[in-house]
Amino acid sequence: MPARPGARNGKAQRPATRDAVMKRLARRGRDSMADLEALYATGYPRLENWDLEELSRGQPRDKNGTFTGTPPKHIRKYVLDEAIRRGADLTRHEIFGCVGSAVRVIRDLIESPDVDPKVRADLSKFVVEQIIGRAALTVQAPGIADKATTFLADRVVLDDGTDAHPVVTGEWSEGDDD
Repeated sequence: MPARPGARNGKAQRPATRDAVMKRLARRGRDSMADLEALYATGYPRLENWDLEELSRGQPRDKNGTFTGTPPKHIRKYVLDEAIRRGADLTRHEIFGCVGSAVRVIRDLIESPDVDPKVRADLSKFVVEQIIGRAALTVQAPGIADKATTFLADRVVLDDGTDAHPVVTGEWSEGDDD
């Protein structure tokens, strides 16, 4: 006999109850968005709809609008993830509200003749670094490519009897045409 739609192993699959889904979440002990969606299908409130107090307590309010019992352990990770996401969104929203005034304060400080020129220069440098980015610094350190140069410099003896060094220092001025 062919299996009916929604049947598993020839048996009709009945809708999962909230308790069954919670037990499955506890048994698996791993993240399962499918199980969380099945929990929502049983009428459990979606995490996106919880208020901040529900998120902080780790459980939704009951029918009377109070908190009874202990928070379910099996969805703690999802509750924590949602709380972190909401907190980050709230922080971003609050910070973006202050950006305009912060930019005006920095502009006023840079343009003010009462502010020390060194402070104005530092503020200007800060703004440029934040917008354009910091200039890349080049650091010369002996590495694999420099081993041959270092090897040769260690063995070279100059005319005056001193050893050569892998780092060459010198001076340059614009007036020299030699």
